Amino acid sequence: LDIAVPWTAEGSVERKGGLRLAADVLADPDIRCPMHMLGLTSYADLTDGERDLLPTSLFSIQLFDSGSEEWRRVLKLRIQQIQAVRKHLPQTIGGRPQAELGIICALDDPEMKSVLALPWRWQEGIVPGDPTIYHEGTFVRRGTPHVVVAATAPRMGLTAAAITTAKLISAYRPRHLVMVGIAAGVPNKCQLGDVIAADPVWDWGAGKWASKRRELAFLPSPHQIAVEPRIRNLLRKLSLDTAALASVKAAFGGPTPATELCVRVGPLASGAAVLADGTTMARIIEHQHRDMLGVEMEAYGVVAAALESSMPPPVTFVLKSVVDFANTKKHDDFQRYGAYTSASVMALFVQHYLD
Repeated sequence: LDIAVPWTAEGSVERKGGLRLAADVLADPDIRCPMHMLGLTSYADLTDGERDLLPTSLFSIQLFDSGSEEWRRVLKLRIQQIQAVRKHLPQTIGGRPQAELGIICALDDPEMKSVLALPWRWQEGIVPGDPTIYHEGTFVRRGTPHVVVAATAPRMGLTAAAITTAKLISAYRPRHLVMVGIAAGVPNKCQLGDVIAADPVWDWGAGKWASKRRELAFLPSPHQIAVEPRIRNLLRKLSLDTAALASVKAAFGGPTPATELCVRVGPLASGAAVLADGTTMARIIEHQHRDMLGVEMEAYGVVAAALESSMPPPVTFVLKSVVDFANTKKHDDFQRYGAYTSASVMALFVQHYLD
């Protein structure tokens, strides 16, 4: 703060206007008070006396002299001190830890069950006034522990996933956000158990139904959201780590597909309906994205909610494992394996590839 400033827009300079402002900020419970305040003034006598409004122990004043670098050196040292202290303090949001990673699932079983099977010291987190059950944990990356929080949407679908995402972001302000779980894959483009890293993701049901040549026709209008380039490149790097992916598959305690576990970066469509007819997926590919890898029901809601959250929004990505092909042969045989591979590949990625 400049110490000698006008108290009103039209007023003249007051010798202690800045001190009055600082005192008001401290006294008013409706103002978000900064953690640190430093005064600057070119009046030498204000650095020594007339500080009855704020004691020296609370508020320091530095002499500003345009012909000297001392004030700049002092300010840099203060900033360095603040940064050094913050490195060792857990960041909190409303008394809760600020998360490095947020995880969204659509199903408690098998999706969230697989996430909670990760050895991340999970415990229940409580957000006052919010009925959502949050799971808080800790994972280690390059020797440093990081806070992770996970939540399951109350039901499947875009809307429920978006609402849960918005609440988690508001409560924990994660730096990164991921949705994990299961999806349907496109035949001949994916194998059972493959993990789809969505890029882009969109709502395949967005559009307009209209009469066209006396027949009812759907005119799609998809809004496609791409993953951040840095994350895309790291996911591609992960997809080449065949040894690590083979280890993930080998560690599963149950039946697995005959094919090797792969991570495939590509388009993933979201929609409100479960697909099991074998034809809707073909229409989506034909009219919306010819390179589509899979379809599911929530990812677009998660990514869109994160994108529209208050600044800074979390860096968001989606990892979903293929458990069927959305046709008449749809079955649940590999749902547990798919949930496991999605969660395990996510853990591999955030612990060894993210920075």
